[in-house]
Amino acid sequence: MSEKLGLFLFSWILSWGFTAVKQLSITYDYIVNDGVVVVTDISNINSANNNDSLYSPDQQISNEDNLQTEEQSSSCDDEEFWSATSAKLIKGGDQIYLAFPNNPLKNKIVNLNLNFIPTTMSYRSFNTSFHMHGIKTIKVSVRDEFDTIDVNLIGGLASNPIESWDVQLQALGVNNKVCFTKNVLSLAPSSFSNYVNLESFYVPGVISPADENNFDINLFGKNEIANEMEYLDYFQNIQKLKSLNKYLPEPSEAGVSMLTKTVYLDEKAKLVSDSLWYRNILHGEVVIGLFGDVKKSELEVISKIIKLLHIVAPNLDIKYSDNAEEVNLPIHIVGCEELFSQKVNQCKDRAAGTFTPPNTYGTLERGKFGYIWVDANYTPEYRQHVVVHELGHALGLGHNLCYDSVMSYSDYAPEVPFFTVLDLMQLRVLYDSKLPKPLGEKYTIQTLDLDYEKYKEFDEGEKNVCEAKQAGWSDLVEFQRGIIEIDEIYEGKK
Repeated sequence: MSEKLGLFLFSWILSWGFTAVKQLSITYDYIVNDGVVVVTDISNINSANNNDSLYSPDQQISNEDNLQTEEQSSSCDDEEFWSATSAKLIKGGDQIYLAFPNNPLKNKIVNLNLNFIPTTMSYRSFNTSFHMHGIKTIKVSVRDEFDTIDVNLIGGLASNPIESWDVQLQALGVNNKVCFTKNVLSLAPSSFSNYVNLESFYVPGVISPADENNFDINLFGKNEIANEMEYLDYFQNIQKLKSLNKYLPEPSEAGVSMLTKTVYLDEKAKLVSDSLWYRNILHGEVVIGLFGDVKKSELEVISKIIKLLHIVAPNLDIKYSDNAEEVNLPIHIVGCEELFSQKVNQCKDRAAGTFTPPNTYGTLERGKFGYIWVDANYTPEYRQHVVVHELGHALGLGHNLCYDSVMSYSDYAPEVPFFTVLDLMQLRVLYDSKLPKPLGEKYTIQTLDLDYEKYKEFDEGEKNVCEAKQAGWSDLVEFQRGIIEIDEIYEGKK
């Protein structure tokens, strides 16, 4: 009896031993294949005589049941996979829970993005330009059957918010090309709490108080009279700068000639005619604001340009504001990512910055003066160059092929973050008090009492306009470069 019982126990242990070894083998495969194990027939796992197949997604197999391989049965654009994919808001709408029928990597999905796309139709206008900050892409795990994404979005100005976002899943296959997209949700600002409006970038002490559009003089201290006196000093400094305009070099024929030419983005080596008729220039009350991924150095550049313009364009009322609702010349600093490029301005591999002029010309009352976009992906030094370059366009300057100009498209030109002599010569023409508006070359030359024949020599190439650098501008260039202070210029001219 005991011998039979012992034989039975030995057979039972031996039988289950094979099963235990198989289970250990399955566990080992699960670990080394990053948790991905595909079982062809789960009912046969416990069979000691089973010839089952365990494989990872990159292994091809075939068995007597003629099962399809992983490569054959699943693909990035598999409709069955995407129809079984779901997305829902959780935690009061502040997170999106994504669930997939299986590991996306199994379906040859190499990258998976969750795109937040404002339903704004176009970003060409002043108002809708603020909506570009609401575009966002978040990476989704391709190794898990579910993922949780935090919803943190920027929604434009309080007075002009983004109405809603389309939330889109975007899959990229083994060639890293988009193979499938699917809208999974629609979000309104009321759907979640992690929603903020845009604010104009500000650091105390960078902009002169008199150059701030809404500076609070009570910030100086508790003494109201002393506050007013200190603010008055800043205001008087602006008047001193404006008084320096009479010491500037006179408008020149070379300056007019440079304004009648430009270079287009798609033909960077070719100088073409650019009419002075109704040139886009700033006028009236201009309020600048920086938005997005802004560095302090960009605000410092703006501060210097405002002081410079008090001298070169004394009739221009230009300031900076930390109140987004007051800004009428915004500078948006946003990275040129793939989705942003597709939706906003086709910037990918094409442009580091753009100036979009206002939609209407002529009579603008406290007008919207267009907007500037700068790619945040560049170094702070290069971004300063782009900010000044695009401000040059807003002020009315075109491109050139000269070596020494912030507006140059020459391959050899340095990327300077300031207006050079050639740039200042053009601004001197555009913002001369005798010229209410450029209305063509002849009108401009006649109004500024210039010599038309000298202008023609530059215009027709008899004289090189890039070499026609006036004396008398070095102080303003050195101020922008930080070599001298603005007070030194005034003291030297008294």
